[in-house]
Amino acid sequence: GHDYEYMNHMTVPGDDDSWKYFAESVTCDGTSVYGRSNRTSAQLNNKIGYFTISEALSASEYGTAAKYIGDYGIYQPDTLTLRGTVADPIQTNPIGLNGGRLAEAIQDLLHEEGEDAMFGSMFMEDMLELIDWASYFKVSKPKKTILNPGVPTTQEIIEFRDKYLKDTASFTGYDASEGALYVLFMLALAMHEKAPKMFAIDSFDHAMNPRLARKVAEVFSRKIIEENKTVFMTTHNPLVLDGLDLSNDDIRLFTTDRNKQGHVEVRRVQVSEKLLKMNQPLSRLWINGVLGGVPELL
Repeated sequence: GHDYEYMNHMTVPGDDDSWKYFAESVTCDGTSVYGRSNRTSAQLNNKIGYFTISEALSASEYGTAAKYIGDYGIYQPDTLTLRGTVADPIQTNPIGLNGGRLAEAIQDLLHEEGEDAMFGSMFMEDMLELIDWASYFKVSKPKKTILNPGVPTTQEIIEFRDKYLKDTASFTGYDASEGALYVLFMLALAMHEKAPKMFAIDSFDHAMNPRLARKVAEVFSRKIIEENKTVFMTTHNPLVLDGLDLSNDDIRLFTTDRNKQGHVEVRRVQVSEKLLKMNQPLSRLWINGVLGGVPELL
């Protein structure tokens, strides 16, 4: 096979609040195939990435790569959008960047295989282990019996049943814990066939308790690999690291630090004999400053 590399340099959003392309380059086995920048004589629209439309990159292998990265987006889910009480300002298919249309995406993933209820490629009982207070969840139309009339809603809602309450007691995502909604959001992105093949999630552990964040990180990373996707995620929760199998080269951990010049330095953390001899979980090593990525506080 060939070794392809795509690089771009983008300028920080200004008054119009949009990223702009400053330069792009593509190489194949180290040889330049395509390049452009704002320094060239041709006037190009700097809001468009020409990697996906250049005639120089019309071969099928470039088209496949462009399709893989073309829908890239940075997801920043927020609770109100996940609950369906506010519209997603950036609605993408199947889930908006803030979590819009989560119910519809979940509906796509709910199905049965024989006698087994499934959520994507997960057995429902395995999914419910992550939402341990729920006996089931489904997607339905809004009903007065379970929805506060003063709450704005969408055409489809997520309906939960609490296993600690009587069987007739159901409630919607508006009343559910936000952690449950974030779990559904993460795994829907991982398993939905129409979700981007490459994307990022800011603050992966948001709204999840530490032990839940660790377990979700484990399940999420496994599903991402199964679906042949690539995800970049940030976290400030040490236990998330313990959910990552760093012995698998497809799962990589990086720390970021600022040097004395103010530049960001990115360093990959690999499991070495030195780390193994410390006989401590990654979370403890991170807290103790062994891995980097934390300020040197007194």
